[in-house]
Amino acid sequence: MKILSLEEIEALEKALHPDSANYREYFRAFRTAREYHRLREALGGLLSKIDDGSLVRNIDRDHEPDWAMRALRLVQAIQVAQEALKEGDK
Repeated sequence: MKILSLEEIEALEKALHPDSANYREYFRAFRTAREYHRLREALGGLLSKIDDGSLVRNIDRDHEPDWAMRALRLVQAIQVAQEALKEGDK
């Protein structure tokens, strides 16, 4: 399935009339595409804050025995987020 650009979404929204038989179906697809772009932008912003060092991990509990497992879960979540953004670029 092709992800529409924001410009394509806006053009189609203008072309559809609320009385159209397929309006609700199209509207749901546009809303999903719009949400995709919004979430992608938000995730990219969050990851850039990690990359530039302005969003950092609290190390106050690193002396505790399970600190490595907690840190691993965070690193894995960041990796999944980065991979999701790369997949969206294809």
